Amino acid sequence: MSRELSADLEQLVSFIKNYNLESLAEDKAILPIISKIHKKYFSLLALLVELNSEDIKNNGFNNNDDCKNYLFESLSDLGNSFFLTFNGGYKASRLMLRSSIETFVKGISVEQLPNITSEKRVFKIFEEASKISLFSNEPLKSCFDDIKKQYSDLCEDTHTARKSNMQHISALNYFPTQDIASARKVSDIFVSLTQSYIFIISMKFNQEFHQIHHANKSNIIKSIKRSNRPVVLNVL
Repeated sequence: MSRELSADLEQLVSFIKNYNLESLAEDKAILPIISKIHKKYFSLLALLVELNSEDIKNNGFNNNDDCKNYLFESLSDLGNSFFLTFNGGYKASRLMLRSSIETFVKGISVEQLPNITSEKRVFKIFEEASKISLFSNEPLKSCFDDIKKQYSDLCEDTHTARKSNMQHISALNYFPTQDIASARKVSDIFVSLTQSYIFIISMKFNQEFHQIHHANKSNIIKSIKRSNRPVVLNVL
């Protein structure tokens, strides 16, 4: 190993040993953004864990392993996006949101489209998923269209369409970092997506949703867009 490479490795090891997010906990500008993301992430996590319970009668969620596994994987992508956000990896965070969408769409439609999990063409995934009965009527149809639009916007990060899709990082000691504008951009997408996910899942498994613990049910409902809450609660 060359002297320069060895010296750089020593600096890397030192960086790893000293890496911490203490400054984040004291940043009053970034914490409200983190709080908004956490609220939606927690609600989606609670919803999936509740639906996975053996206590729910006639549980359709547990009857399709592909559906369950893909929805939990979509949640995992969101968790990675969340972690990257509070470390300052905003572009990578948005890429994980994009991955989450593709995984979610497969999971929510696999019951009616068993072969969708092997489909590699993303445009075809959206095209076929849009035809399932769940998205045949409003407001679920518009909700699905919103997710598709967000996916399209996030693709600009993958293709680095504009300067705004770039995040120039030349050294690891750039992290952790906080940029309010970039964090808000991620937060807005994250919140909108999770609202849609929660609403769609709660409608697909509506019978199961009404059996979950009342405390979690209350938190989950609050994470759904206000205009869609009566639809989930069957009070329209």
